Amino acid sequence: MAAESGLPNALNELARRAAVGDGLPVDRKLAYALYTQAGQQRSKEALVFLGRAAETGEFGEQNQQKALRLYDQAARLGDLETQRYLSK
Repeated sequence: MAAESGLPNALNELARRAAVGDGLPVDRKLAYALYTQAGQQRSKEALVFLGRAAETGEFGEQNQQKALRLYDQAARLGDLETQRYLSK
């Protein structure tokens, strides 16, 4: 299976499904862990998700510095929405 081999797109898809309960039971901790794994592999989608989580405190304390660092990583990888967000 692709996610077992650590492919970022597969990890992101499983994370999304776990977060919303699409074909899986809702498991926000699993979703965060999978997005973290994908982010470590330079997935823009995962880095944006993790940035939002840090910004909002959805999975713990709010951490604006961490959020900006994650957004910056996503922007440097070419995420246009994040580039626009950071340019404001």
